Amino acid sequence: MKNIKFIVLCLLVFLASCSKRGLNRESDDIYASVDINIDWSNLPDWEEPIDSVTLYFYGEDGRVFFKTGTAKGFQWLLPVQKYRVILYNKLAPGAIYRNKDQYEKANVTAQLSVKAVPVIMQHRRVIYDSYNNRTIIAYGNSLLSLRPKLLSKKIEYKIIFSGNYASVTGCTAIVNGIVEGAYLHNGEYLNSSSGYGQIVTELNSENGYSAEIFVFGMNQSVKDNVTLFFRYKNGSDQKLDIDVSEAFKEFTTTKKVTLYVDITLATEGVINAKLKSWVASEEEIDLE
Repeated sequence: MKNIKFIVLCLLVFLASCSKRGLNRESDDIYASVDINIDWSNLPDWEEPIDSVTLYFYGEDGRVFFKTGTAKGFQWLLPVQKYRVILYNKLAPGAIYRNKDQYEKANVTAQLSVKAVPVIMQHRRVIYDSYNNRTIIAYGNSLLSLRPKLLSKKIEYKIIFSGNYASVTGCTAIVNGIVEGAYLHNGEYLNSSSGYGQIVTELNSENGYSAEIFVFGMNQSVKDNVTLFFRYKNGSDQKLDIDVSEAFKEFTTTKKVTLYVDITLATEGVINAKLKSWVASEEEIDLE
């Protein structure tokens, strides 16, 4: 009998504590309509249209609601309370979303290749937006306007040769210092770690190559962050390390980096590439 009384007493204490904490049951919820409007004016001209987006609503009571809808916007019924909101696009090749159930920890990271040395895969079309304090009101429509920003940034490289450039038969490149990921609630870099990315160069003129790569950002503390590999007509090859870390002090959406490389042919037949100078700007260029 004493055991039964003790169990009943514990149950009453538990129910009272639940009431004090204000825990909600779904049957107690009052739902209201939310009109979600999405403005795409922040995206650069070179980005392709986004087909669909996913929204996460993080309620102040600890519950998380999510839904995928059209990129133009949509309507949704949600329990009345305060929310923090994250928007992102689901279809982003080369990217992985993590910790989506936690507002401050939700992030996106670039996939790594399965090669012996991990290489960061290119990713693009990763967008995000967030809202820190959105109240859904009862008995009326709430309007939530979001303007997504691009997390994937584009670097465009041009390599222009002077001198004996006819000796060059091939040029490939590796970029070091690529940021691996970013948080979805504020776009800040995930951590200080960074990695390598391999880019494919294309001959765009008789004396130059071009290439592009999509990244979340660049770690400016990494020096010699571009390595060019040359193949010459005489069968020799060369590796040239170049430090363009200063180019990424300010990096918003697009960065154009032009490398001027001089090719010399010594009397003994040795071919050598040497960096003359480089310039960088936010100006967008068409590589096609």
